[in-house]
Amino acid sequence: MSNGFFGRLARKWWLMLALGIVIGMAAGCSQESTKTPSVPATTPAPYLMTVDESSNGKEVKIAPNGALQVVLDSNVTTGFKWELTSISDSKVVEKVSNTYETLKQKRKEGEPPLPGAGGTEFWSFKALKKGTANISMEYSQPWAGGTKGAEKFRLTVVVE
Repeated sequence: MSNGFFGRLARKWWLMLALGIVIGMAAGCSQESTKTPSVPATTPAPYLMTVDESSNGKEVKIAPNGALQVVLDSNVTTGFKWELTSISDSKVVEKVSNTYETLKQKRKEGEPPLPGAGGTEFWSFKALKKGTANISMEYSQPWAGGTKGAEKFRLTVVVE
């Protein structure tokens, strides 16, 4: 009876089930992007949220004890860098760190980046407790007489 109608039906059912699992797993895979994707302003992120220039002037929501990473294009070879000008409520959000990375270019192993090549600044913040805080940053040359506020970045962080 296993080779009869019901046997063939059972084999087809198992084959369809296996095929569905494989297709489902393949659909869950995606190519890595070379640029950090922007996060819609209304998306709550319980632990980690990454935003970029496209979030300028917007609001993001994050859970208490969550992490926020702000990723901004920068070029320190021009003397410009991003500066944190204010956090409106340091009891709600605090700065943890900031780092700069040069762009990875197709160069020979061990060679320095091209002169004048830009990079990316990564700013990390921690959500401390429920509330709202505004983060303000400016792209400036920090020395006396340097250009101030060539670009501005503002973000409202709602911790809920």
